[in-house]
Amino acid sequence: MEIGRHHNALDDALAAAGLLRHYLAAGAERGEEPVAWARTLVEARRFAGWHWDAQRARAGSERLTARTTPGAERPRPGS
Repeated sequence: MEIGRHHNALDDALAAAGLLRHYLAAGAERGEEPVAWARTLVEARRFAGWHWDAQRARAGSERLTARTTPGAERPRPGS
């Protein structure tokens, strides 16, 4: 499959965040108290230490290579 034509970890994270948001909203509608770790999620949302740099991403995409084997790359015995 061509790089950029499949989902990636960011897609998975966004999907998980959406599902979590749905579950927390459903609990709130039922009058449930926020879960103990909800404050951590709010604090994580405020984190601004990372940002997306489209220009650097485009420059880095030239270094991507297609996998030669299925699955995650791992050290090969004898290499």
